[in-house]
Amino acid sequence: MNSTAAETSLWRNRDFVTLWSGQVVSTLGARINSTAMPLLVLAPTGSPADAGLVGAAGTLPLLVDRYNRHRILLISEILADVLLCASAFPLPPATYSA
Repeated sequence: MNSTAAETSLWRNRDFVTLWSGQVVSTLGARINSTAMPLLVLAPTGSPADAGLVGAAGTLPLLVDRYNRHRILLISEILADVLLCASAFPLPPATYSA
């Protein structure tokens, strides 16, 4: 390894700067999202409990990495299907609050 290669800064490497910039933008977006989602739930509902549930749900992807991905995918698809089918049957009008 010659001395000029060792002295070259990573910031002069276009690929590194592109990768680093993308990571910064991605992390910033994820942090804004994790702050905004509970606030978007809190504004219309006024329920701190609901906002807390949304905030806690944001940590679920961290837990998913510890378990069998195939089983997680299967369970999540079944749950999504059940919720989709349940949305076809609206609640009776008496349960709505204005």
